[in-house]
Amino acid sequence: DASARIVDGRTLVPVRYISEAFGEKVLWDDATKTVTVGENITITLGEPSITVNGKKQPLDVPAAIYDSRTFVPLRAIAEALGKYVFWDNRGLIVITDSEVSITEDEASELIEKLK
Repeated sequence: DASARIVDGRTLVPVRYISEAFGEKVLWDDATKTVTVGENITITLGEPSITVNGKKQPLDVPAAIYDSRTFVPLRAIAEALGKYVFWDNRGLIVITDSEVSITEDEASELIEKLK
């Protein structure tokens, strides 16, 4: 119910939507302004990092609220969930369970099929 957005060149998505799409529970702690995804990912609004398995990982863009939804960088949350992300500068984003190697021609074909 909230669209992805580009902030400082990064694609941000609603954390609940993407996390639940990958089968994870999402909890919000209003007192600390922290989102917990599954059992081992925490994201605090405005912080320049997320915590995954107890280790901080930097974010290019901190989590923020837009349209009453908490948004996070797509790549950061997908990779924190154990996914691989492929991005093509023409707009193709592929998220998979295994690493993807795709040529420019293959990416072009996929983009054409998706139009």
